[in-house]
Amino acid sequence: MELPAEVERAVSSYLQLIDKRVPELLEGLYLTGSIALDDFRPNQSDIDFVAITSNTLNKYEIQEILQVHKLLLNSNNYPYFDGIYVTWKDLEKDAIGLQSPYYHDGRIDTRDRFSANPVTWYTLYKYPVSIRGPKIPKVFHDNRILREWCKSNLGEYWKKWVYSTHSNIIRFIYSYTNQGITWGVLGVVRLYATIQTGDIISKTKAADYAQITFDPKWKNIITYASNIRMEKHNIKYSNPQKRRNEALAFMEEVITKGIEL
Repeated sequence: MELPAEVERAVSSYLQLIDKRVPELLEGLYLTGSIALDDFRPNQSDIDFVAITSNTLNKYEIQEILQVHKLLLNSNNYPYFDGIYVTWKDLEKDAIGLQSPYYHDGRIDTRDRFSANPVTWYTLYKYPVSIRGPKIPKVFHDNRILREWCKSNLGEYWKKWVYSTHSNIIRFIYSYTNQGITWGVLGVVRLYATIQTGDIISKTKAADYAQITFDPKWKNIITYASNIRMEKHNIKYSNPQKRRNEALAFMEEVITKGIEL
């Protein structure tokens, strides 16, 4: 796969920095997310990765890696470079409950138990993008576990998220934004599609899938979310409140139907 230029530059800088600060630690590097699903959008998409280290990270190595990310973040306006650090043995285990250092937004969470998950593992299994390490890594995969995890995520995270937009001021405001609508509308559809099909689809493909899967009454809000993603001229709503309410109502329906599948 030919990487977008900004991704190529970020990856190259990351490898130079980490190999200099902690030599021989990084044995594998795989890109996941939108890059693996051929849906990377400049100025929208992050660079998601899974890094394979020679050992479980110690405190010194974690601090050095954090410095690598800070240097990367402060140079050349690269996209966000977010991901997890695991070992080869970790990849061969069920990801649920796996505690792995996770870099995101300027910090490393050493107790993260979410970012290494069945969706990430399935992406490595089905759509591997190898930068360093075997082209096709050995990765645990169980389709039943993948589908059940997506159901659980709809019920335990997304259902609560929709409900909280009525009381949490930050989520209330976010649910009015174009970014929030696109993230929510296409995010729940992606999980629904995995539960139904056993595969993972991109945000762009999620819009097409939603148009043929759900009631035509949701056409406008799906199109709106898709056009934001594709940076196209968008349809107009009479007011932001109507647009937000339609997005949340659609999400509620997708969540309910997805849990029932």
